[in-house]
Amino acid sequence: MPDLTILLPILIVAIYLLSSIKILAEYERGVIFRLGRVLPHPKGPGVILVFAPIDRISPHLAANRSHGSAAPGRRDPRQRHRQS
Repeated sequence: MPDLTILLPILIVAIYLLSSIKILAEYERGVIFRLGRVLPHPKGPGVILVFAPIDRISPHLAANRSHGSAAPGRRDPRQRHRQS
């Protein structure tokens, strides 16, 4: 049987690592504060690691949707056709 002095630290580290995993949705970005200072680039989307006593995360919704515009000389397909 494994010694408890070896098993307990391994169990604590495993729980700590599992609790630091965060998943951000496709339209989210996470601003990471490390020791109170903002990291240069927002994280995400996807799986990121946020280490609890050192890092804090502030999730922000980002407008990543592309907006198209009608080509010159054509009517906008989103508008209804009006007869004069």
